[in-house]
Amino acid sequence: MTQIKHIVEQIDQVLKMAARYSVMSVNINIQRNVIEMINNASSKNIINLEKSIRKNDDFLSNLFKSSDISFKFFKSLLQFMVYMKENNAEEAWNRLIEAQNLLSLSVQINPSQFGFDKYIKELDDYERLLFPKQVFLSPAYYSDNLECTICNNSLFKCNHITGQLYSGKICQLRITKLNLDHIAIVDDPLDKRRRVTSTEQEDYTYENTITLERTPMTHKEIEQSKNDGGKTKGFKAMVIHRNEEL
Repeated sequence: MTQIKHIVEQIDQVLKMAARYSVMSVNINIQRNVIEMINNASSKNIINLEKSIRKNDDFLSNLFKSSDISFKFFKSLLQFMVYMKENNAEEAWNRLIEAQNLLSLSVQINPSQFGFDKYIKELDDYERLLFPKQVFLSPAYYSDNLECTICNNSLFKCNHITGQLYSGKICQLRITKLNLDHIAIVDDPLDKRRRVTSTEQEDYTYENTITLERTPMTHKEIEQSKNDGGKTKGFKAMVIHRNEEL
């Protein structure tokens, strides 16, 4: 019990440090140093996670896995702030959405851990106040092969609950043999990194939907636009499928 208490105290110490410096006004170099601190703590945490899994210690395995998600959350949040200060708004957007996704997972796994629920509104406010309203996309896939990452059985023959921890592993869907059916414009996508990234303008430029900077269209794109007679406006988009296992 003393060992577990010591482990919990070490994890809490790192999380409290990360939380303290996850504020927009904090010096960028300090935040970079905290990111490095999180990287070091995360590396040690992964080693402990792997040892616990080998020992079939479910309690410690779940503790270390939960902590891993928490470390990743604060790292993404800090990277978002660093990128904003570096005037790299597009990467800042990606890190913010990554932080939102990890936060959602953290709250689902352990609702009481470290008061993460207080960050939900904060991250939503960052999205609303710091970025133009985005147009989101949602690719629709179909597949006959949906597997559980815990037991590797078909989704239809599995009793594990998606998003829950089992012996240091998060239950997720493993999707194989994907077939794209269509892409839809939606208000609330599964991943907000799937979005329209630039739109065609009247002066034959593309306007970035994050920075509002304009870049000239290529000769081929201009000719296509002229041949179309202006009936439709082109756009560029980021439609990514993320099926990584956490």
